[in-house]
Amino acid sequence: MKLRILTLDPENPYLSEIDRKEGLAIGSTKATVESLILWVNQLQHRQLKDGQVEIKTYMDYPHDFYFCIDGTVFIGPYESKTSQQTITYRYNAHGHGARYYSDNFERFWKVC
Repeated sequence: MKLRILTLDPENPYLSEIDRKEGLAIGSTKATVESLILWVNQLQHRQLKDGQVEIKTYMDYPHDFYFCIDGTVFIGPYESKTSQQTITYRYNAHGHGARYYSDNFERFWKVC
């Protein structure tokens, strides 16, 4: 298994805006991101080989979420509601949509 995560930097100024949009206490999203980073660091100590588990952060506003497993891509917009209520689109492995979003993730991964 290989796990790569792109997430907001804990110091990203948009974190408070996300909290407001989702009706969360200010600082909630920052705490979640910090928790995610700690969890990944713990996984990295247990990984079987270097680079099996990676995390990168960025300072931009998150417009979409992206999740890929075995080539099947799930993507959707960040909206003014909790992430569990956000619509998600599925693109089958090896299809045009999956390739488009996977290529986009790879470009973003390289610049972060």
